[in-house]
Amino acid sequence: EDLHMDNDDLLKLVEEYGDRVIPVAGMNLNDISVALSDLQKYVLDGPCLGVAMEPGFNTEPMFADDERVFPIYEACEKNNIPIMISFGGMTAPNYEYFRPITIQNVASTFPKLKMSLGHAAWPWVNEICHVVFRCENVYISPDIYMMNVPGSEGYMAACNQWIPEKVLYGSAYPLINMKSAVDFHRSVVKEEYIDGILGGNAMRFWGLSAE
Repeated sequence: EDLHMDNDDLLKLVEEYGDRVIPVAGMNLNDISVALSDLQKYVLDGPCLGVAMEPGFNTEPMFADDERVFPIYEACEKNNIPIMISFGGMTAPNYEYFRPITIQNVASTFPKLKMSLGHAAWPWVNEICHVVFRCENVYISPDIYMMNVPGSEGYMAACNQWIPEKVLYGSAYPLINMKSAVDFHRSVVKEEYIDGILGGNAMRFWGLSAE
């Protein structure tokens, strides 16, 4: 089954809600030529600020550093387009697809490419924090895996002392109520870092901040 979503829905959301949403175009990894065409239509010529993909959840699961995906990385790096990757948790046949070394390989090949990793490579917590620390343009969004799951203490350390400027808030909605997710983050993240994690870091990632 083709899990690719219809990017035209994004245009309807932007038309209806305007600046209340940040549209991100999904990439169809079953056909890279279609993905590149969508990147042109919805991002370069359209309202989307970035692209999103799920290599391990593709019809044919792929590792993040599969060279078949490189044309997308190359186009995003060339045009300064941020990319969101579902990378962790339950978004692949097994956790081998979330090995952080694959992200480091991509970051080494495309050092100016901005990547945000949804689910933050869980359960490879310490390893992905190391990659984010070393790679300037790699960010993580632990979302539900920051909330009292095995290994979440590593994400806490990332937020509170090690790489607080590289962590992006995620609610994991609808699995968790949005207010509950915000309240949880406020209860565990130090006051000096919470504004960045709840919004400031994301503004910088999406190029909406001058910082």
